[in-house]
Amino acid sequence: MSDDALFGELATFFDDLPDAVRAEISFLMVALAGDQFLETDAGQDYERVARGLFNAQNRFGRFGSLINAVAVLDVYFAADFRKRFGSLIQSVDRTRAGQADTQNAARARCADRLAAIERARGEWAALRQACLTSGAISAALM
Repeated sequence: MSDDALFGELATFFDDLPDAVRAEISFLMVALAGDQFLETDAGQDYERVARGLFNAQNRFGRFGSLINAVAVLDVYFAADFRKRFGSLIQSVDRTRAGQADTQNAARARCADRLAAIERARGEWAALRQACLTSGAISAALM
């Protein structure tokens, strides 16, 4: 598979992610890229910064960014999101005891995000098996 095809597959996957999932992955990519990219300003557009990480001027820099992105996505989707959201729901239940509407709304938001993450996880697994394999990345790099 050509370099452009690999980058195109990753870009298409990233573009098609649900907004909430893309926002979390963008933040993770930026955080792992180094302190010079991460600011504590709540208004920072992490997706724009994450996309900017792919603006390397040379081929090896672009591949470094690709490998980094693949690793971040692998780690992100390996996480146990049910455990994470379970803890969040328990926290809401404790702090909003007696406020059933608030608890139900929080549970619904968590369920929606969990469903979006699970769909994206399945798509990522299919993409990793089909074209963004370690072998395909290695062959394109050589």
